[in-house]
Amino acid sequence: MVYQGKVVGFCNPGCRDKFEKAVTHFEAAFSLRDDASLELGIEENG
Repeated sequence: MVYQGKVVGFCNPGCRDKFEKAVTHFEAAFSLRDDASLELGIEENG
């Protein structure tokens, strides 16, 4: 599996599936946060 341009290895398919599920949740949360920030006119520094 490749994540953010890096190869990620797992001890078994179950670990890979858990990682993929967690990444999906985190990316959705970040997307919601970014959308809310845009609606409020908040810009990231950096």
